[in-house]
Amino acid sequence: MIPVYVTVVAILGSNALGQGVIECSFSGSSETRQCFGAVGQPLIFHLPNTENVEIRLTKDAKHRILKAISERLMYLNEDFLRQTGNIYNRTITFGNAMKKHSGDYLLQEFTAEGKNLKNVNLHLKIHAPVSVPAVSQTCLSPEKMTVTCSSEGDAVEFIFTLDNQLLLQTRNHNQSLSNSTAEEPSVSRISIDLHGQLTGNFMCQVRNNVSEHETVLNLTACKEPVSDPNVSQTCLSPEQMNISCSAEGDGVKFTLSLDDNELMQTREGSTGKLNVSNVSFILHGQLVGKLVCRVQNDVSSEQTSIQLTSCNDASCTLIPVAVAVVAGLVSLLVVSAIFLGIKHFKRRTNQPRSVKEGNAGDENVYSDVIYFKAKD
Repeated sequence: MIPVYVTVVAILGSNALGQGVIECSFSGSSETRQCFGAVGQPLIFHLPNTENVEIRLTKDAKHRILKAISERLMYLNEDFLRQTGNIYNRTITFGNAMKKHSGDYLLQEFTAEGKNLKNVNLHLKIHAPVSVPAVSQTCLSPEKMTVTCSSEGDAVEFIFTLDNQLLLQTRNHNQSLSNSTAEEPSVSRISIDLHGQLTGNFMCQVRNNVSEHETVLNLTACKEPVSDPNVSQTCLSPEQMNISCSAEGDGVKFTLSLDDNELMQTREGSTGKLNVSNVSFILHGQLVGKLVCRVQNDVSSEQTSIQLTSCNDASCTLIPVAVAVVAGLVSLLVVSAIFLGIKHFKRRTNQPRSVKEGNAGDENVYSDVIYFKAKD
């Protein structure tokens, strides 16, 4: 069973999707008819085929649309009808449909003496079609994620599924997120909270009476956020210092810089469990400045800075320290740092090798020793 924290359930409308031309008919019984169409589609009204009868068409009980007697057009409201069509075959063409054409229409038939023979009501709704939905996943914690779907259009209906299992249905959602005008589509958005470790194909389907689209997003499990990094400086001799930075979290990526000059960067770790990762490397013992260690993953980002001080204890013994990346970090990218007053030299140790520690399940990756020396 898939846990869902926010659920809005409704039954989708059963109106057929409009296609091509919008054709609304006033022929037949006097019951109220429903007619739907999309903005921009040609709009055509089919009038009853009667002789020697006066026809009057009004909109919303206040706009006179047309008046005709048999095959003779007596009045035409050009604000609504851009093209007259052919009154002789009992059709009236409105041109391309616009939102202002939506409303309640009343067609009345009268005898030559003015007697009302018949009234036919028609409700017309012109919708902006839905756009292809945009879907995004946001991790709030390893136990909680939010998935959001948004789409342009009118009266948007949303359906969420995960691996074909229904999660959410809505009806006629019109939460406008933009300053749209009467002729511009609004933007609707729906969010749902899911457990952070759920994975699978998440589908957002959007539709209204005139169109439908869908987008599929592959959900990934949420990671543990990174902690504040711990940074330390250890003097090994007046010529060497060891810099170390460590942090907790999943898939930690390290970036270290000195006075805004990048020294090194690691790729994101591949482990999916909580782990403690650290990097350490050698700098020249007389370097000073602001050292910043920044750690990040897909969930969060943190950084800590320390002020490097020069190493002056001449009695220190040289202890070579290799660059180490612990707990599943795949590789270490060392970026040469060349800045004013500093040059570096490089002494190679053994070739890179991987060592697995018993049952710990973690992997240590060793790379070259990097030395940074102050300018003479």
